[in-house]
Amino acid sequence: MLKYKCPRSGRVVTTSIETDTVTLLEMRNMKLSVWCPHCWTSHQIRATDAFLEPMQQAAE
Repeated sequence: MLKYKCPRSGRVVTTSIETDTVTLLEMRNMKLSVWCPHCWTSHQIRATDAFLEPMQQAAE
């Protein structure tokens, strides 16, 4: 899931956008409109300001 830091509160927001590192790099020049549950508004963020949480290994 794609994450970003809220520019107002500084808190991390997990979006519902599923992507991978390659796609995120290809989107680097785009701006995304995302909703923020911390300040109840939308933000325009650059794809370069977004990040992915490292994948966790599934328990065996």
